[in-house]
Amino acid sequence: MDTKDGAPEPIDRYYANVNRSLLTLMPRQVRRVLEIGCGSGALAAAYREYNPGVFHAGVEVDPKAAAAARNVLDLVIEGDVESEETLGALPAEPFDAFVFGDVLEHLRDPWRLVKALRARAAPSAVALACIPNVQHWSVIKDLLAGQWRYTDMGLLDRTHLRFFTRESAVELFRGSGWHPFDVQGRTNSRQDGKAFIEAMGPTLDDLGIDRQRYAAAAQVYQYFVRATAAPSKAQPIRINAMTLVPTAAVNDVRIELPLEALRTFPGVQTISAVKKFVLPEPRNGTADLFIWQRPILEPKGDLPTYRRLVERRIPIVVEFDDDPDHWPRIVENDYLSFTAPHAVQTSNELLAGRMREWNPNVAIFPNYIDRLPALAPPRGEEGPLRLFFGALNREQDWQPLLPALEEVLARHGDRVEIVIVHDQKLADALRHKRKVFHPRCKYDRYRELMAACDIAWLPLNDTKFNRSKTDLKFLECAAAGVVALASRVIYEATIEDGTTGVLYGKPRDFSAKLEQLLTDAPLRERIRAAAHAYVRRDRLLGQHVALRLNWYRQLVADFPRLERERRARMARQLPEWELAGA
Repeated sequence: MDTKDGAPEPIDRYYANVNRSLLTLMPRQVRRVLEIGCGSGALAAAYREYNPGVFHAGVEVDPKAAAAARNVLDLVIEGDVESEETLGALPAEPFDAFVFGDVLEHLRDPWRLVKALRARAAPSAVALACIPNVQHWSVIKDLLAGQWRYTDMGLLDRTHLRFFTRESAVELFRGSGWHPFDVQGRTNSRQDGKAFIEAMGPTLDDLGIDRQRYAAAAQVYQYFVRATAAPSKAQPIRINAMTLVPTAAVNDVRIELPLEALRTFPGVQTISAVKKFVLPEPRNGTADLFIWQRPILEPKGDLPTYRRLVERRIPIVVEFDDDPDHWPRIVENDYLSFTAPHAVQTSNELLAGRMREWNPNVAIFPNYIDRLPALAPPRGEEGPLRLFFGALNREQDWQPLLPALEEVLARHGDRVEIVIVHDQKLADALRHKRKVFHPRCKYDRYRELMAACDIAWLPLNDTKFNRSKTDLKFLECAAAGVVALASRVIYEATIEDGTTGVLYGKPRDFSAKLEQLLTDAPLRERIRAAAHAYVRRDRLLGQHVALRLNWYRQLVADFPRLERERRARMARQLPEWELAGA
């Protein structure tokens, strides 16, 4: 809808918000999603980065928001979702996921709608809802004072027709033919209500209400309820992980982002901690699995942690994605890091072949991109061309090419700006005046800096250590719409030279390829579009994460065999680590 001067009418902020907590729970692999109350399409746009091939339909009652949503969703039905006419306009093909983001409380009969949509669900469909909690301490405190004030937004939004607690939100789905499997609460950190909850303690005791249960419920601002169309047959699993201190993207790509994707599966819980990990108490009916990221296991220092895991009969998986011989202590300890666990996961076949020398249970999980923003339009002529470099410990790789780089940059002068992340030595060594240095930063910031550039330089010399690396940096470039200028080492296995990136060999070849990319804008545009399409087709995390979950479940199922093998290895290598009878 347009205003009189032809400009689009502004969309109410209410319809343009992205509920990030809801977004992280949306399944990554589904084909068809129906979003009730899709607003202007903000959530759908954010979700499409994780699952770009999805068919995303929505229902929206507000005409302006619905008009905006049509620019994002595949189908938008404008109307009252509780009317037979609107429901009748939905496609006949079943949906794999239903999303109710802050909408059920606005309906006259949400029970009827949730039940009606159950009939349109695929057998493995999931429903997700965000529902405000009327048991929040602020509502109870005001009610005790005789106040029930409606507001424009929040728990007592004046457009809310129905009110729910945790139990009634769960019953909404259970009574409508769904099978709830997960309820999570989000608190409002600005108002924790601890003083009020503490003051209520004696009254709660007099009423026979458990203080801890009340405190937990009273602090929740919104509940996120997930349910399946059919009861899950898989055993619930809790995936625990102990990670390194965050360094560049190692934790994000290998542990944290896969765990985030795994959490979207029914019956999967994940927990991670840096360096130190306190195992949660066993949960009846739930299997545990432990991932230990890049440990350099020491015969004495790590035995207590190892013993606790073995005594709990928890499968131990070591995650290791670098050349193990690079760390002398791993060699000195006779590769205990790979013989002691039940299984090992790594990132490529070269590493897997090495690790099978010490443990037969090895899985390869290549690196993937977790989300793929839409390809941005070509940057105009305004401002400089930007050349990106972002890496740690690459001095031996960039040093031989530095004179060639300086030569090319000198010819272009201020037309080219080099953006350097992490590597202070390169920033100091480079004589080119137009340069920007950023110290080590979080992964999202790193990708943001990369996405503002045109070309990325990815140098790797041909060494044993480098041959163990992966093509991750090319994937990051492709997802960001940046052209990769890469060494043949590692990258020639993935990059199609001149199509999805540009490969170089010796310094003269490097300078010629860089010159070509700096001067040929149509070539840059063709390459970045092809690379972006490659990631969309083959290298998104959501396309592959189910394989990881299936392997973890298989490890749990095979634990008796894995434990016999582990004990046999330890009996030969380090008897005190066998822990017979544990």
